[in-house]
Amino acid sequence: MPSSGEGPKNIILISIDDLRFDCIGCEEDKRALDRYGVDVEVDTPCIDRFASQGVRFSQAIAPASYTSASHASLLTGLYPPSHGVRAFFYTKLNEQVRTLAQILKDCGYRTFSSCDFHNMFDLLEITRGIDCRVNQDNAKILQILDQNRNDKMFLFMHFFDVHDPYGTSNYEIYPGYNHDVERDFEDLRLRSQIDAPSFLALTKEAWRRGYRGEVVSQYIKGVNKFDRGRFSWFIQGLRNLNLLDNSLVVITADHGEGDCGPTFSHGSDLSEEVIRVPLIFWCPERIPEGKVIDQQCSLVDVMPTILALANIRDQECDGTSLLPAIEKGESLSYPVYAERWANNITNEDMMSFMRECGESNTFCTPLFDVLLTHRSVRTPEYKLLVRGQPPSRQALADNEVLLKWTFQHVLNKHVDPEGFSYWLRRIDHEGINPEQLIETFVSFSEEKYQLFDLLEDPTEADNLLSDRRFLPNADRLMDVMHEIENRKSLCTQSHVKFDSDNEAALFEKQLRDLGYL
Repeated sequence: MPSSGEGPKNIILISIDDLRFDCIGCEEDKRALDRYGVDVEVDTPCIDRFASQGVRFSQAIAPASYTSASHASLLTGLYPPSHGVRAFFYTKLNEQVRTLAQILKDCGYRTFSSCDFHNMFDLLEITRGIDCRVNQDNAKILQILDQNRNDKMFLFMHFFDVHDPYGTSNYEIYPGYNHDVERDFEDLRLRSQIDAPSFLALTKEAWRRGYRGEVVSQYIKGVNKFDRGRFSWFIQGLRNLNLLDNSLVVITADHGEGDCGPTFSHGSDLSEEVIRVPLIFWCPERIPEGKVIDQQCSLVDVMPTILALANIRDQECDGTSLLPAIEKGESLSYPVYAERWANNITNEDMMSFMRECGESNTFCTPLFDVLLTHRSVRTPEYKLLVRGQPPSRQALADNEVLLKWTFQHVLNKHVDPEGFSYWLRRIDHEGINPEQLIETFVSFSEEKYQLFDLLEDPTEADNLLSDRRFLPNADRLMDVMHEIENRKSLCTQSHVKFDSDNEAALFEKQLRDLGYL
């Protein structure tokens, strides 16, 4: 049973979805933004105020480049191989994993969450242990917190405003709050001469046509607006109710937004722009003011740090408490891990698969390959990136399977219908054998192993493994990667289950509207 001493009366964990590390004003390292000529545009006084009165970690790393797996790590202290939420929307949290909310609840805290995308968190059981959930209504969650002010409270607060379409809020703090996004859409459309049906389609096409500074500038506008608008409004609401008294506030993000080749986005890359996120701890009279810690840490460290600040001892996890670094300046010397998954099927097939699991109430064997496409291990100086998985020939039963396998395991990309049909015709009618096909695809593929010097090469442009002297560095990081990957999941994987076809269809629409499908 967990034990609890005297800790903060209220614990407020804030996740600002899609907020990259250098898009808060107090972050000095703006080298990545300087590529786009927008480094001077960042202006976030509300977030900066928390940093100036608390402790900020400047090298906090997300364990995944998309919402589901990264939030699961944030709320469990476990890396994806341990907690079981790996592909974007495929398996839910392992049943034996205890969340931060469950632990705090056992120690006498009332537990609340207010999320802009509660469906995902609930279906994946990431918010397991929450007493009261509020969806997209900040006034209501403030009212509920006020009604429970005499109790110890934990609040998980999730904002989606920074995510595309940038600057659009799920909760308008005043009528017309989102109108500026419509004006920006029209302005960018006219300047770029791109006729697109939506803001998301416009920014993607503008990025491909070279309007990169304009796209990143639009993202920063959204961040600045959120900080001065909805975020500041919510924080002031807490202050007006005196709910920040004797409280611990943690501000972070699940991933950032960055250069992912053909788009400015996330989910398809483990670059610094995507996996490096803000992390701020604020707790007056308990932790130092205005302290910046430049040592590396991971989002899996957030849960054990919160528990340590609350004087709660509980289960072991992959993360490490940052409290010794905060209070005593102790060094953080361990590497951190991140991964990215994809699926080699159409998203319609994936939704059909999840319905099949729900109807049979069991975890069906998928008719597709779930692929771990990117893995990385990072130190403050170096990052090792590995693309693809070791080859497995057992699935190469026929030409179609062979071709899917080569797309995913060699090219590390989704199977596009046109390219798939082209190569399948060549295999069937031109006599290309498996070895020839794989050799041809390898000639198109990216480097599988990459090692970057993060201090001298922050944009990760120069692969050090072209120089054999760096092989020992890569070997050491590869050993860490294998050790983390070999940790067994705590129980048999659990599938996502919908209660009805209507629920599945509604969730699918939400994912499409957000650009995930």
